[in-house]
Amino acid sequence: MKDLPYLQQLEKRYPAYLKDIVAERPFQPILLRGGKDYPENTVELHRMIALFQLHLKKDYQPGWEITWKDWTSKKFGLQRWPEKVTVVSEVDFLHLIKKTHEVSMFRSVLQKLVGWRPGMRSWLEGNSAKVLELQHAWDELMPVVDHLLKHDVRGHYIRSIPLPVHTKFLQVHARNILSIIRHLGPERLLLEIDSSATLESALGMRTKSELFTIRWLDTDLADRYTQGLQVLGLPVDVLRAVEWDCSECWIVENETNLYLLPERKQACAVFGRGKALELLRDVGIFRNIRLLYWGDLDEEGFAMLARMRSHYPHVRSFCMDEDTLRLHQNEIQQQNKAYKLKPVQGLTDDEATAFDLLRQRKGRLEQERIRMDYVHDQLNKM
Repeated sequence: MKDLPYLQQLEKRYPAYLKDIVAERPFQPILLRGGKDYPENTVELHRMIALFQLHLKKDYQPGWEITWKDWTSKKFGLQRWPEKVTVVSEVDFLHLIKKTHEVSMFRSVLQKLVGWRPGMRSWLEGNSAKVLELQHAWDELMPVVDHLLKHDVRGHYIRSIPLPVHTKFLQVHARNILSIIRHLGPERLLLEIDSSATLESALGMRTKSELFTIRWLDTDLADRYTQGLQVLGLPVDVLRAVEWDCSECWIVENETNLYLLPERKQACAVFGRGKALELLRDVGIFRNIRLLYWGDLDEEGFAMLARMRSHYPHVRSFCMDEDTLRLHQNEIQQQNKAYKLKPVQGLTDDEATAFDLLRQRKGRLEQERIRMDYVHDQLNKM
């Protein structure tokens, strides 16, 4: 439809128009500019003129106003063609983009929010889409924000605070709540807000501890330190503080492999849990023992190995080398996406070769696909 460039221009103005409503700026007439290409045949000419006329402002219908000009061509002779298309009023604008009802609702919700807290106007000016995006949540968001602004919640778990909403609601809307509190009551925040900040951390609340699964590979150590428990879960702050007398620790990124490892003297194993790996950067016992890392042979696995090595330069990888890769050619799976990293910094030559071979093939070799006899053979060699 050849009048679409004009209507698309109006639709692109809509977000800025909503921002103007929040800021109480008056509507300004809009002059539309279309392409300079004229119709190529008579059928197209008459169709386009009809489309322009369809949206023309009339006594009984809002629309745009058109200033016509004479256009002469060898093919069509003397014709009329729009020189200028203007949307004069707000009523015309909303009619043309079919947003009359939506804007009426927008104004109603906006009035409620500004009436609740006048400071919301400046927040909504930068977040005007939130007015309707959260229209069914505002009645619950407002008392939550009120409570967090009025009460000191430091040291509390979020579920222990008597908020009139359920936990799932807080999970869904945490970023919006945090943004609003930052705007309305920045003195409540204990830290600068960045992409990693959470509602709990910003307000000084307690959070659920990350638990890492630990397995003793030496039953004597289990008897000495955990009353015979061979598998247990420890919060990261406890793990950082332990002073175990062991000489070897394995960090595995696949929980199955945590139980695959055979018994080994003076050794334990930790399920690293992938993205929780960064929490293991300050574990004291890791600094002075033999530390081994076993992850998937893919971009993320090698990246995690490199990050672990940035914290503990002496860490060694297990089954993440060229020999392992070449022996398991048939088990390599192809990814849909190409690797983003090239190369990963912090790898040994052997690891970097394996990574580069996988990157060229967009491949990955999961730990579960490595042959059991090969794993045991490599363990025996150690």
